[in-house]
Amino acid sequence: MTTPSAANSARFFTEAIRDGVLWTVRDADGIPAPANSDGERAMPFWSLCSRAERVRDTSPE
Repeated sequence: MTTPSAANSARFFTEAIRDGVLWTVRDADGIPAPANSDGERAMPFWSLCSRAERVRDTSPE
């Protein structure tokens, strides 16, 4: 059984390798790097422009 996380990860790598591009979002302050509960930061990337646009269009920040 494939978990949703594993399926998303596989799709991300397949699309990124196929298209040779990654997408992110940025605003006047730059690219967001949200922190987890331990204070570690991660920069978000998407393998399709449409996914990055969906986050941009639906995120309140």
